[in-house]
Amino acid sequence: MTMGRISVLDVLRGIAAVIVVLFHYSKFWNEETIVYSLFSYGYTGVMLFFMISGFVIFLSVNKCESSKDFLIKRFTRLYPTFWICLALTTFFVKVFGLPGREVSWKDTLINLTMIPKVLGFKDVDGVYWTLCYEFFFYIFIAILFRLRIIKDIYLWIIPWMFLCVIHNSLFVFPKAIAFFFNFKYGLYFISGILFYTLKFQEQKKIQVHLMVLICLIFSILNSKDRVESLFVVFYFFCFYLFVYEKLNWIVNKFFLFFGTISYPLYLLHQNIGYIILNKFKNYTDNISYIIFPLFFSIFLAYMVHLYVEEPVQRYLKLNKLK
Repeated sequence: MTMGRISVLDVLRGIAAVIVVLFHYSKFWNEETIVYSLFSYGYTGVMLFFMISGFVIFLSVNKCESSKDFLIKRFTRLYPTFWICLALTTFFVKVFGLPGREVSWKDTLINLTMIPKVLGFKDVDGVYWTLCYEFFFYIFIAILFRLRIIKDIYLWIIPWMFLCVIHNSLFVFPKAIAFFFNFKYGLYFISGILFYTLKFQEQKKIQVHLMVLICLIFSILNSKDRVESLFVVFYFFCFYLFVYEKLNWIVNKFFLFFGTISYPLYLLHQNIGYIILNKFKNYTDNISYIIFPLFFSIFLAYMVHLYVEEPVQRYLKLNKLK
């Protein structure tokens, strides 16, 4: 696999993070502005995140020797950065206040698990809701790995896709089961896996295209309106371009930078950004003031990437060499 292919995913991840950030900031400021109308569907960036996750996880699986190895690599990739971002967000909210979004210390401690909602507690930051779906996706993949059926994709992905369609169209499964199997957003994870299959496996491509089409159709049907469905179609289209090497032109240093910091940027931007927006609201009525929290969040995310993400990954690689 060439670095260019990975770089395209990094760029898409960065773009997804930025449009989610702009959606939150413009919505918090004023939903009647032109800026909000431009980014009012920025929340769909989460769907793109899930598709990327499905693809990337199968890249990771092929580099792992066991389910234990897989889980260690995924959780060491996610948790150290998450804990630092959780601490920073908690610090800012406790010191500067954010009425309506403050949580107890008990909630904060339970958030260390990354799945507080499942345990009956509140998220410290609104954006953390997606982490629960990622968490259970990793557990699900690890179980498939342990059962030694992870590479027999058609054995488990077809019934999984079928159950996702049922959950979103006909019958809602119990909450615990729906969380564990990612029934609500599973079609996006499945799509990412299928695109991985299209890119790296030569067999049964017609069947894979058909399954992607099924995921797309039901994702459109589950969309809240026509505009959201257009975003979904666009994300699937981007993945097809990526699979067939038609998206390499988007790779440049500017976009790659946002891809590099996308995880801490996503984790840090909402509550900290809202605190800054609250502080400035009495000084300007210009929507352009979302620039302040945007730049501060980018700076903070870069610091976390530089002093947490990169050192942790270097440490893990060195210990593997030993």
